[in-house]
Amino acid sequence: MDLEALLREYDPHDVVIEVPSGKRGKGSQAGATGHLAIYGVAVGAVRRTIAVAAPNARVTSVDERTWTRGRSQRERVALAVASVSTYDRAADPGADVADAIGLGLWWLDNAAVATGGDVVAQERSSEPPRRPGRRTPPGLGPPQRRDRRRSPREQLQ
Repeated sequence: MDLEALLREYDPHDVVIEVPSGKRGKGSQAGATGHLAIYGVAVGAVRRTIAVAAPNARVTSVDERTWTRGRSQRERVALAVASVSTYDRAADPGADVADAIGLGLWWLDNAAVATGGDVVAQERSSEPPRRPGRRTPPGLGPPQRRDRRRSPREQLQ
């Protein structure tokens, strides 16, 4: 099933997508930043499809450095295994499904506000309720200290 058909079938209220940060990760090879342009075009095509197929959906764009919080792929897979009982690591050799789960979990734990093209993670004022049976593996919980930009509202206070 393609993205447009999925959006039309489920008519989501919210969609969260990963956008390129413009910076290479630790594992990137020299010259890999050229692929960011292709990635950016793909994100644009996805956003256009969302606008057409789910015009009322609120879209949250977040870069990979924000939602992964610096976790390695191995840590993100462990989080997916611990969070979703039906996640099958063997069926996800590139960890794309694990990353989709992680991105969704990030969205559930945060609200994103777009300000002048920048995506700023806004922490909830209180800890969200934990879902029954959901355990975060040791060392994969939220970081103790979060460096984040201040929202426009916080800047005015």
